[in-house]
Amino acid sequence: MNNPWMHAQSDHFAVRVGMAYDGLPRRINYAFRIALGRPAMPDEIREASDWIQKNRVDLKAAGIVEEKLNRAALASYLRVLMSSNEFLYVD
Repeated sequence: MNNPWMHAQSDHFAVRVGMAYDGLPRRINYAFRIALGRPAMPDEIREASDWIQKNRVDLKAAGIVEEKLNRAALASYLRVLMSSNEFLYVD
């Protein structure tokens, strides 16, 4: 998941999700629909929102410019989503 190709794919995914909807809960739900073929559960939206907000703070501390924080934090979460068992293995 740390391969540069995966980082690029998660960035493209973040752009797609970010352009489709305003608001973090709607973006997270859309990402779940694309990646997993189902809507996100309320607790998944809450956990994803917490992850993204915390990661945004960490990225800002690491020197990421303000204009790129939302996209970078969302892309980081999308890498988590794409590494989930539900994404990797068909049930």
